[in-house]
Amino acid sequence: MDGSSGSFPEFQFTNNSTVPGADAQPIFGSVFGSGASVGASSAVSSGSDAVPADSTSTNNSLIVTGGSSETPSETEVPTFSISAFSDPYSALASAVANLPVPGEVTPPFETQTESATSSDGYSAIYDLSNNDTLTGGSGDVSAFLQNNTQFIAGSGNDTIYAGGADTINAATGASTIFSGTDGSTVQGGSGSLLFVGGDGAVSAQGGSGNTVLIGGTGSNVSNLVAGTGNSTLIGGSGDGSTTLSGGVGDPAGATSMLAFANGSGATTMVGPQSGDAIMNGTTGSGQEVMVAPVSGLAVLALNNAADTVVAGGGDTTVIGGGAPDLYAFLYGLSGSEIILGFKAEDQIGFTGSSSILSEQVIDGSDIIQTSDGAQITLIGYDHKLFS
Repeated sequence: MDGSSGSFPEFQFTNNSTVPGADAQPIFGSVFGSGASVGASSAVSSGSDAVPADSTSTNNSLIVTGGSSETPSETEVPTFSISAFSDPYSALASAVANLPVPGEVTPPFETQTESATSSDGYSAIYDLSNNDTLTGGSGDVSAFLQNNTQFIAGSGNDTIYAGGADTINAATGASTIFSGTDGSTVQGGSGSLLFVGGDGAVSAQGGSGNTVLIGGTGSNVSNLVAGTGNSTLIGGSGDGSTTLSGGVGDPAGATSMLAFANGSGATTMVGPQSGDAIMNGTTGSGQEVMVAPVSGLAVLALNNAADTVVAGGGDTTVIGGGAPDLYAFLYGLSGSEIILGFKAEDQIGFTGSSSILSEQVIDGSDIIQTSDGAQITLIGYDHKLFS
């Protein structure tokens, strides 16, 4: 590529156009042009030499055409799978202990490639090269990533369109990230983070700023983990499976978490270890597993699939769904759980050596005390379940 007008390909990107700002094509065209005029007003960098001064571009935009062939190392965000366990109880107990911790995930940018390019001074950058690293600067940047790029945000407020299987590390500025067909991996920073998944598999983890994470639209997996601030997690809208986690550990877990199921895929929602959570499953139609916070407050709402709820150690209120549901209680978590809409076909199960210490009907509701200190109240269930 010689950098002349029309010598650059159009940006290829597909995302959920129902989310404001997700359609990158008009935005790209307004900066870099279209057809024969793509890149006509942009500075060009091969990736191996110094980035040209932004004064060489009439519209303050940069196109990166080259880069190292070295493939950067990636950091995998752990996922939670029920299928690895022989029974649901051990799987759900494991979920509390083994979900990703935002403060302990190694940032995926410790080793940069040879072609690390700074976008400082430019307001828009279009990356065409493979497996390179772009570093944002102090200004606000709109980045259009096409081919497996690592983008390290700067202190400015950045908007990133991840057209390839890209990895983005947010920083102190506000970050808005839209993922495309190939999926992306995102690590939040100290600034606010808005992430919107596309057709590909997505893995996004919030940082210390306020976080909104939205899953993908297709059949691929969405793995969304809250940061340490206030977090809103929305599952994928397609038929792919979704995991929505509030994180574990204090202060690594979310302060508060709002989680919404979405689409027809199976959804696992796990509350923060010590934060508060509202988990709404009625917004999705797939089978759901909900794990309440270990010590926080929680309100859970089930849909009409056969769902599973795992009690926590705090105070939890559950609004039951239409299908037969399972309410599981882990030994040693002596919380209080109030269940509205408990049905005769629902089940209550216990792990370990938990047993029924007492059961009585008071004011038309069944109240159950377990040997390890948990209390279960079945609102409107006017007879004893176990005796």
